[in-house]
Amino acid sequence: AAWTETVREQKEWAQTAMERELDPWDDDVETEICFEEGEASDCILRSCEEQNCQLVVMGSHGRTGLRRALMGSVAERTVRHARVPVLVVR
Repeated sequence: AAWTETVREQKEWAQTAMERELDPWDDDVETEICFEEGEASDCILRSCEEQNCQLVVMGSHGRTGLRRALMGSVAERTVRHARVPVLVVR
C-alpha cells in the first residue's frame, strides 16, 4: 500500500510539473499528458499510434559508444520505429 501511494504521489507531482511546463504552449499546440507503464520506447510508439500523433518530440542524454550499446537508447529505438517524424533534442 505504501508503494502504491508513493507512485500515486509521484504521478501527481509529474502531472503538475508537466502542466506548468506546457502552459505557455497551450494556445498554440495541442498537448496531452499521459502515463504508461512498460518499456519506454514501446509505450511512446503505442501512444503515438493510438493518439494519431503527427510529431514526436523527445529528449536524449546524448550517450555514445559503449554506454549506448550496453544501455540502449529510447530515442534511437523510437526514431527507428516511429511512423511519424521524431525530433530529438539533446
